[in-house]
Amino acid sequence: MTGNRRISHGARALDRVSRFGGRLRASRELSWRPVDGDFFVLVGTTTIERLPSQPAGEVTFYCEGSPTFTHSAHLTVPGASDYTASAGDVLRLLSLGSGVWVLATLPYDGSVPAAPAGAADGLFNKTDWQSVGFTRTGLGTVAIKAGTKIELNGTVYSYDADTAVQMPTHSVGAYFIYQCNDGSIRGDASAIAPVGFDATTSRQIGGYYYGPGGLATGYNTGGDTTPQILIPTIWDLKFRPSVHDRRGWSFTGSGWVSLWPLGVNWIVDGVSAHGATIADGVSPPKIPLSRGGDGTAAYGSLTQWEADEVYRSAGARLLDPLEFAAAVFGVVEGTSCGSDPVTTQLDAPRTSMYMYQAAGNMWVWGRDFSTRWDGTGGWAWRSNTGGRGQLHIGGDVNFVAALLGGAWHAAADAGSRAAAWHFCPWNSNSSVGARGYCDHVCHI
Repeated sequence: MTGNRRISHGARALDRVSRFGGRLRASRELSWRPVDGDFFVLVGTTTIERLPSQPAGEVTFYCEGSPTFTHSAHLTVPGASDYTASAGDVLRLLSLGSGVWVLATLPYDGSVPAAPAGAADGLFNKTDWQSVGFTRTGLGTVAIKAGTKIELNGTVYSYDADTAVQMPTHSVGAYFIYQCNDGSIRGDASAIAPVGFDATTSRQIGGYYYGPGGLATGYNTGGDTTPQILIPTIWDLKFRPSVHDRRGWSFTGSGWVSLWPLGVNWIVDGVSAHGATIADGVSPPKIPLSRGGDGTAAYGSLTQWEADEVYRSAGARLLDPLEFAAAVFGVVEGTSCGSDPVTTQLDAPRTSMYMYQAAGNMWVWGRDFSTRWDGTGGWAWRSNTGGRGQLHIGGDVNFVAALLGGAWHAAADAGSRAAAWHFCPWNSNSSVGARGYCDHVCHI
């Protein structure tokens, strides 16, 4: 069901709270700072005429008293008349900036007051901010969750029940979900707009990845060969990976990992793409534009430093050993694929609960360093950084970086906790690739 609808008060308003700021006493000019919090207990009965000048945002009051909110140019009250609160009311106020506020939530009386122009711009609200706003309903279908409200071109579309997304014909890859101005929710492979719409008649609100096989379901299970939408890859505007290019990322419960190993042409394909030539020491990745690349030039190797440069230019980083072990959980431990995989492709036994080719395909650079003491030469300055300073280390191979997961030839040594600590960060090899990790964004 779509249309402009009123957000009512009560427990749902409390779902939006993130920081309790304490108790405020009603006064003619009510005052607090944004850093104090966004949820307050409001006491007293004094009439409130003005609120502080603050950036756009919102605040929630739980009323213990019965203050009156005066309708004015500085405080818009639904119905354009003063409102006297009652003890127990939960009121939500929106700051439009420059000292202008809207009393957006009143005890519901069945009426639908007109919202001030622009008050809903950019709205994307869910009933549960701690989970993604879509649910997979079948191997190739998703639905938007009940209670979601989305603004597009001044119209708020409200979904009172789980509503099916109109799905495209799938092949392996990333897809995006759009609110369209005909009231439909649609999936599409385009990152701009779905078929039949453009960027002015649709709004991108989420996405997912359609994989060549299912992910692992538990310890040591590996994945399967049934193509499907991957649940951990579903995201929305307020529940998503922190990177700008959200194609091919998978949520582990604490952060997001790249579904696939890094590919050579990552600037075009993204850092997590199916069917890509895997970046390694023989087939190095393209140099990031932010590091002097031109979209065509590639590194001459794939050192740990170079792998890290690629991911950081994409807003991500390499994984540490504990993050990696958690992300690789579910692979068939102690196995490898047996030959150089060359491309990103389905290898079901080495599919984890969150990633493809998770172990036993390529060693991948980790972010951590350590030492080894079997080198020669003693403490000295060494030029191993590609001309970016020198290292004062205790031997020619004294400084090492983590390799994680195991390559195609690792066999019984491969697995979720596999790590090798003999490789220096300036080394490069055909069996060493990379994959990334980024933070989780979860907005109220």
